[in-house]
Amino acid sequence: MSSSPPPSYEHPGAAPARPELPEGVWRPEPPALPEGRRARWLHDVEPLRAVPLWTPLAVMLAAFLGAGILYAIIAGAAGADASGIEDLPGALIAATFFQDALLVGGTLLSLRLAGAAGRTTLGLRRTPLLPALGWAAVVFGAFWLANVLILLLFGSPDDQALVQDLKREQSVAVLVGYAFLVCLAAPLAEELFFRGFVFPLLSARIGLIWGMIVTGGVFALVHATGSPVEALVVLFVLGVGLCALAYLTRSLLPCIGLHALNNAISFSATRDFQWWAFLLVVVVSVVAAVAVGAVAGRRLQAQPVPA
Repeated sequence: MSSSPPPSYEHPGAAPARPELPEGVWRPEPPALPEGRRARWLHDVEPLRAVPLWTPLAVMLAAFLGAGILYAIIAGAAGADASGIEDLPGALIAATFFQDALLVGGTLLSLRLAGAAGRTTLGLRRTPLLPALGWAAVVFGAFWLANVLILLLFGSPDDQALVQDLKREQSVAVLVGYAFLVCLAAPLAEELFFRGFVFPLLSARIGLIWGMIVTGGVFALVHATGSPVEALVVLFVLGVGLCALAYLTRSLLPCIGLHALNNAISFSATRDFQWWAFLLVVVVSVVAAVAVGAVAGRRLQAQPVPA
């Protein structure tokens, strides 16, 4: 005995944009963002008001102390003097990676302890491409203008300690480690901490302009070891500019990309790479750093809001 299949049912119209909810179930509409750039910024930083103002300082001290202890342990195990970083580049790289990890981990832990986890992505969100590129070009131009002015006023400053280490390093493995550290880990960790955490936290308490100035100053000071004074002035300009970029784009991704671009250019120029290697390091650094930042932002956004 054979039977024919029932006739197929065709929906009379297009499928609904969102499925209907069962009777008695109500789904609230997502709140609309406030109008205006400043209002949207205040909306973004509101969750960070729950974080104590002293928290970033505690996180920085813990990160620097942890990195110093790890370096001393590695140096002691190698039977070397812990003060001679030029003799232990591997220990320096490992300790700096650990420091960056502590900065990121301390930031996330601070948010969780303050009940702000799940209510902020720390600026790790997408933003319109063309405006972000335009503002990033303005910030990068101001940074290079500051470099030129410093050169004209004070002459060429001494190389930073890291630059000296890179110039004389011959080990391929160590150079690869430095490349990952300088071109990927540092832009991600420092932007997440300084522009994603410190700057919004300060701007919510002391105002936008003072938040930029203080964050830029702290950003320059943490690079003071092994850096001439002239370099700190330029780093201050870069730190303030990156804060402005985060504010203007409402995103940390352009800051990460610009930071990676600057570090990749510096790294490639220090090693005097050929043009194709120079370009490869720059492109890979920027794309990888921004991609990792975007993935991290999606993971932060997916976290459940604490009860």
